[in-house]
Amino acid sequence: MGLVDRMPAVCSVLDGKKLRDLASVSITHRHGPPNGANVFVTYELEADQTLPGETTPGCPPRRASQMPANRRGALNINPKTSLVLVSCVKSKLARSAPAQDLYTSTLFTGGRSFARSTGAPWYILSAKYGLVHPDEVIVPYDYTLNRLGVADRSAWARDVLVDLLPKTKGCQTVVFLAGVRYREFLIGPLEENGLNVTIPMYGLSFGQQLAWLAEHT
Repeated sequence: MGLVDRMPAVCSVLDGKKLRDLASVSITHRHGPPNGANVFVTYELEADQTLPGETTPGCPPRRASQMPANRRGALNINPKTSLVLVSCVKSKLARSAPAQDLYTSTLFTGGRSFARSTGAPWYILSAKYGLVHPDEVIVPYDYTLNRLGVADRSAWARDVLVDLLPKTKGCQTVVFLAGVRYREFLIGPLEENGLNVTIPMYGLSFGQQLAWLAEHT
């Protein structure tokens, strides 16, 4: 950061909203004085991040080059035959709001802008509410699939599919802007129903995802 002998400034950054937004993290624990060398801050990654080498239950990690070509960042979105899914995140407003406005992280707002720019219908994958229309007003919550076991995540996906599959009528492609936990049990059933699945940011780091969204919005 180019800061020298600036302990208070560094501590301010560690606690600051700008760092939380840029890194898509939230502070779960802080110990120590307001400023000083013995300050310890624990962060939690937002649920929407897609990490390199992510895995599917029971399978070894796969490199991006091992993914089927149609899932690797191919971007051929026809708004008339596509549907975009954006996963929820931890950072939210403290009040009820339309789902598209409730989530406040930089990654989500970038995904929202991309989804809107495609002209295709889009929905939000919510850990608590399942498949949510962007205009649906929902209450903020503290719940993420990242803390659930395989059985619970699989059950969540089955509930989502009940609402999602009817909305794919006439679609050819489903585009995921969602982390592995939010898509792992959705991809198979969608492909079994004849749909192409595209994960344009597969394997990208957080910073690379932000850059990709900025480039394609």
